[in-house]
Amino acid sequence: MVKRHLRSTKIVKKKRKLPSGITGIIFRKKEVNKPRCPETKKVLNGTAYGRKRKLRNYAKTEKRPTRYYGGVLSPKGLKSRLLKKLKTMIGE
Repeated sequence: MVKRHLRSTKIVKKKRKLPSGITGIIFRKKEVNKPRCPETKKVLNGTAYGRKRKLRNYAKTEKRPTRYYGGVLSPKGLKSRLLKKLKTMIGE
C-alpha cells in the first residue's frame, strides 16, 4: 500500500527505470498555475508563481508589483474597479 501523503491528487506519479534496472515510481508535485486577474481572467505579469519553497527565496518586491491591488488585479481590472468605487462614492 502506498503511503497516504503519496495518494494525494497534487502529486504526479511517473514510472522510471532506476539505475538498478527495475522500474520504479517517481513522485513529483504538480506545477502551480500562473496567477490570474479575477475580473479580466488574464495572466498577471510581473508576479512570481510556484510552490512556497521557491517563493521563499524571492524578496517581497520580486513577488508582486508595488501598487494598489498589486499581484491581485491586472491594470485593466484595477481601472474598472476604481471607477466603480468612485461612482458609488459620488452617488451616481
